[in-house]
Amino acid sequence: MKLAIFTDSFRPNLDGVATVTHLLAKEMVKKGHKVTIVCPGDNSESGIQYGFKVIRLKSYSIKLTDLMKICFKSPGYVEKLEDFSKYDLVHLQSPATIGALGYLIALKHNLPLSCTFHTNVGDFAQSFVKKEVLAHESSNPFYNGLIKNDFLIKGFAKSINYLAWNLIKNFHLAVPNTTVPARFCKKLLRDKGVKNEIFVINNPVSPTKSKKDYSKKYNLKNKMPIIHVGRISAEKRIDVFIRVIANLKKSIPNILGIICSDGLIKSDLMNMAKKLKAENNILFTGFVKRDELSWLYENSRIVTAFGLYETFNLCAAEGLFYGKPLVLSDSGPHPELINGNGFLIEPNNNEVKGFSEKISLLLNDDSLRNNMGKKSRAHWKNYEYKSLINKHEKYFIESMNKNLISNKNYVNFIKYLAVLGISMNTLLLSLSLKEKKDMGLIEEFEKFSSSMNEEVKKLKKSF
Repeated sequence: MKLAIFTDSFRPNLDGVATVTHLLAKEMVKKGHKVTIVCPGDNSESGIQYGFKVIRLKSYSIKLTDLMKICFKSPGYVEKLEDFSKYDLVHLQSPATIGALGYLIALKHNLPLSCTFHTNVGDFAQSFVKKEVLAHESSNPFYNGLIKNDFLIKGFAKSINYLAWNLIKNFHLAVPNTTVPARFCKKLLRDKGVKNEIFVINNPVSPTKSKKDYSKKYNLKNKMPIIHVGRISAEKRIDVFIRVIANLKKSIPNILGIICSDGLIKSDLMNMAKKLKAENNILFTGFVKRDELSWLYENSRIVTAFGLYETFNLCAAEGLFYGKPLVLSDSGPHPELINGNGFLIEPNNNEVKGFSEKISLLLNDDSLRNNMGKKSRAHWKNYEYKSLINKHEKYFIESMNKNLISNKNYVNFIKYLAVLGISMNTLLLSLSLKEKKDMGLIEEFEKFSSSMNEEVKKLKKSF
């Protein structure tokens, strides 16, 4: 099989989409398939990376999130870098501009098409529509004045949610079928109006045991380490973790909250820890290498997660492999990770107290903690790596044999492009208010949107 995967996030990013895409490509190549990744880049280039072909398209970074880049290249431009007519399947990992490019290329060459729902964009986007996030590092006093208006903020959040879910719904209705990484995601898409076939296949997780001792770098002796792994951004709600540690340090002075990763709001969270006089009980590691991360998992007592908009949560799933109790927010797919091996805390005004009580219980009861750790390890069999890779391979092969785009899919893609245009213009306009130098991106997107609409009309003759 010759497989082309179009994704809006890939290495060197370390988010879930980038990590899963890299793992899938690597394993498909091991199984004898040929894989090409099309993804954003600082410049357009094509070559072998990580053992397979990677085509990077020059894209623009935006300040909303350190992970997101947007690409304004045309399908014709992409096909100068690669002849996709000989491919067996196009797979879309994300619903932004590169996903749209992949769709048009599949449409042009009458190729089978599949996709995966990775990100709860509709709800996730709302985590950025907060005063403290919108105002972060803005140099425009007019903009800062606007975002102080509660009525405008609430209206903007509602509009963003509505647009994003319309985008997601039409995107998945435009593809013959979809995979999702958790049962929760299937129900979510159904509730939002996606009627196409949906398959639940957990993301492949590939943690490893550490090969080195990092105790000289991290002095955890006589500490009670609790770990959170994941990018430092608003939707991960790491501020709740810091409040929990600040609360627990009164009764457990040697508690240590380990925050593994980096992100745009790291400095804000560090300042928060200082204000709560918890800076000595919080360790920000920044990005760490895999072996180092494995050691930190192994030497922590509990794995935590606080996000409300997860679709899978690779990091919490890794906690199962390391045999650690999980204490998670009762949201999204998190309940699927709990089977007598931890606690779920309802996200509400009392959640800091709830998290504190369960973490304190586990830290003070070695027998309970060890028993739950064993159950985590037993639950790991449901996320066994090789089995999940085989399920993904089977899905790709079946899609290759039946997933041709129908006229109904095509109509929904036109709707998707319309909502993409509105969504991107809304995003870019708000960014240009925040930083005037981003204004030029609106013109670039208008050209991109126009070329995409012209291209899709030309291809209607294929039905």
